[in-house]
Amino acid sequence: MKKKVLETLTAEKLLSELVLVKADNVFAHSRRSMESRYQFRNGIFKRA
Repeated sequence: MKKKVLETLTAEKLLSELVLVKADNVFAHSRRSMESRYQFRNGIFKRA
């Protein structure tokens, strides 16, 4: 019983970490593509 709960918790922890990493990668990628498409000048985005 206790082992099963532990396995479930471990699986959920791994899953949540995986999701966080994935979200982080997606965010970093979209931010990079935004920065390449637009240039930040004088506090406003202008098309590059």
